[in-house]
Amino acid sequence: WLLFSWHNNRNCILADEMGLGKTIQSLTFVNSVWEYGIRGPFLIIAPLSTIPNWQREFEGWTEMNVIVYHGSQQSKSMIQEYEFYYKNGKGEPIKEITKFNVLITTFEIIVTDFQELKSFNWRICVIDEAHRLKNRNCKLLEG
Repeated sequence: WLLFSWHNNRNCILADEMGLGKTIQSLTFVNSVWEYGIRGPFLIIAPLSTIPNWQREFEGWTEMNVIVYHGSQQSKSMIQEYEFYYKNGKGEPIKEITKFNVLITTFEIIVTDFQELKSFNWRICVIDEAHRLKNRNCKLLEG
C-alpha cells in the first residue's frame, strides 16, 4: 500500500495501533524504493527519544548510508561539511549527489535548520508522530 501510494504520487498516513510495526513498515518501504535504484535522499523526522531506534533499525536491516542530524551547532556544521555531499577535486561540494541515503532528525531541528534542509530534493519524507503537524501554518509543512 505504501509503495502503491508512492508510485501514484499520493501522500499517506500509516495510522496503525501502537506496537504493530509502523517503524518497520516505513523502513521496509524506504528500503524498497532504494532497491529500485532511487538512492534518496530520504528524510525521517521523529521525536528525539526514538532517533536511536530509527538509526539502529536502518543500520540493522538495510545497506543504506544513514546519518543522524542533531546536536550542537558545531556538530551540525561538521555533518553539513563532511556528511552531506561528496566533494570535487577543488574541495567544493557536488550538490547533485548526497553522500547519505537517509537523514534522521527531529521536528525541532527541521524548524531551526530549515534553510539548510530545504535545498534537498527529498524523495520520501517519513514523519513519526505526525500528529504534531496539527497547525496548517506549521514550519514543517512549508518544505
